[in-house]
Amino acid sequence: MVLSFDTCNLCEVLMTRNFVLFLFVVATIFTVSCSKAPDGMPKTWSCTIKVIRDSAPVEGANITLFPDNPVADLISSGITDASGNAKIVSLYKNYQAKGTPEGSYKVVITKLPFLEHTKTPQEIALMSPGDQIAYEKDFRAKRDVLPKIVPDALTNEADTPLKVEVTTSGGMLEVDLSKYF
Repeated sequence: MVLSFDTCNLCEVLMTRNFVLFLFVVATIFTVSCSKAPDGMPKTWSCTIKVIRDSAPVEGANITLFPDNPVADLISSGITDASGNAKIVSLYKNYQAKGTPEGSYKVVITKLPFLEHTKTPQEIALMSPGDQIAYEKDFRAKRDVLPKIVPDALTNEADTPLKVEVTTSGGMLEVDLSKYF
């Protein structure tokens, strides 16, 4: 008995969505597990910033760390979760690492008040450019009169009194926003 091999059927099997998805997952895992920090990337240490207001956690606050001794192309930041905790990550030349390098940092916190749009993105896209600008201007005016979540003094590097020290043991800072209003 002679077995014939039909290459067209093999191509159909190899090109099925499941097989392509499988190859993509394998390639992604291989790439991520084999990625190496670029030259010049300093060692990072765990750093957590906790943000509360009137004893309640603040979710969705943006945290940015500004080092006393900056490293070119390095940004350290995080976003608070439902518990008010932000685990800081550092980005260096498109490489992301958990934590931040050892050192002293100014801490900046930003969070805009939430105001729900009255129009969907599709409705806005159908508006004339002039109407889009007017809608956005009106939206910002309504948002800007809402009570601030984060005091102005904590929202920029020049004014913030907040500091965190990161050592080889890590870094931790808890901020109660209500103390700064």
